[in-house]
Amino acid sequence: MSDFWPTVVSEAEDVIRPRWLSEVQQQEAAQAQVAQLAAVAATLPAAQVAALTAAATSAARLGPGRFDLDIYRGDTHRWRFRFWQNSAHTQTVSLAGFTARAQNRPAAGQSPVIDLACALTQPNTIDVYLSPFVSQTAVTGRWDLELTSAAGVVTVIAGAVTVTEDITR
Repeated sequence: MSDFWPTVVSEAEDVIRPRWLSEVQQQEAAQAQVAQLAAVAATLPAAQVAALTAAATSAARLGPGRFDLDIYRGDTHRWRFRFWQNSAHTQTVSLAGFTARAQNRPAAGQSPVIDLACALTQPNTIDVYLSPFVSQTAVTGRWDLELTSAAGVVTVIAGAVTVTEDITR
């Protein structure tokens, strides 16, 4: 397994892998995982070897971490995401040079577009905020959080959005 693990901190803590690590770091992590799986594969039946090979190939294509949002319409919502280079949470991922933005939509490319406010705090924290006014317009569908730098854009977290209608108005 790779030693590069950002962490999502919210009501529950989830661990995700960064996709913006250098290609060399990604390749090294994938090679290490393949080597570990090869050692195990020597003792397994062919069907299990095929499944492990597919898992290693999938792990080499690091994508955004998954974090679903549950929104109660009209309420204030805050989520904090911290990014770490290791599972022990002792080495931060520097977000220097990045800007963050997040959006909620019914589906990719569809309207309405709901912008979630993002605040990046060095070295490794992104706070996502949804005001009561903006949460009135939130839609059940999808959301993602992306980072932009001079090198390009990378989506680091994505997930489903469930909106529950409020009662008190």
